Amino acid sequence: MSEASKSPELPFEMLSPRYLGDAVVASFDGYQIWLSTLDGNDQKIALDPEVMRALSQYAADVKDFRLRLVQQEQRANGTTPSEA
Repeated sequence: MSEASKSPELPFEMLSPRYLGDAVVASFDGYQIWLSTLDGNDQKIALDPEVMRALSQYAADVKDFRLRLVQQEQRANGTTPSEA
């Protein structure tokens, strides 16, 4: 195998399972992100790249929605972001 065709070593510390909070752990199998619960039910959800993109977009939409709510509240109260 030529030097150019060798795969770079993966930084395993970046791929280790990670506790996200609320008894949820994320892990990666090389293709999907897995979400597991630590609540004794051993529930698992596999997020393939397309589903992960959709979830990321949903999270961005929630962030935008929350920002619009804050801005609407500030306008209703006559405050600006620096005063809030």
